Amino acid sequence: TSAPTGTLIPTPSPTNELTDAPTSKPTESPTTKPTDSPIDNPTLNPTSAQPTPQPTTSAPTTTPTTPSPTTPPPTKSPASGPTLPPSTSGSYYAICGSTTANCAGELQASPSELHEVRCCSDILISGWVKNAGCDVWGESDVPTCYIEKTWVEANDLCTSAQGRLCTRAELLADCTSNTGCRSNAHHIWSGTVVTASEPTTSAPTGTLIPTPSPTN
Repeated sequence: TSAPTGTLIPTPSPTNELTDAPTSKPTESPTTKPTDSPIDNPTLNPTSAQPTPQPTTSAPTTTPTTPSPTTPPPTKSPASGPTLPPSTSGSYYAICGSTTANCAGELQASPSELHEVRCCSDILISGWVKNAGCDVWGESDVPTCYIEKTWVEANDLCTSAQGRLCTRAELLADCTSNTGCRSNAHHIWSGTVVTASEPTTSAPTGTLIPTPSPTN
């Protein structure tokens, strides 16, 4: 007897075949699992607090706090003596080139007068002479003979020769005597200023003043 019409008859065993494609219907509720990587779009508003209205770091100073060095650069070559001060009286001593010459004595000379040039040095300079009893070296040929020069010219010539004008005492001690240029019998510029302490009765400018005691 056959089964009635319209009645399902089950298969002897279930099929093992899979469907051809998964369903495209989405799930009815979203998953609560977070995403594995962060999103690419930034948030619309920052979450940090507002910035301070003014910076906390003070502005830099307009000038450096370390002062500039005040030490002047060294000179190319050392001078043999200190720079001579300008005369406050307007006069310098001019001394006879040798105490044994007929011009023995000294003058109180205006810087504009013309006298001969001899120089001294506190250190040895090649060709310069150190006379007996002197602590300095003297020379007349600097590098040639200068017969008629003002005080300023004489001072510049000695400085250019790496020396200086001799002092009054050095010239009176014959520290440049017999150093050449036949200047023994002529008055030589010194670097010694005629000071206000000199006697007011001293001879006028250009006049011979005898030495305090006779020379030998």
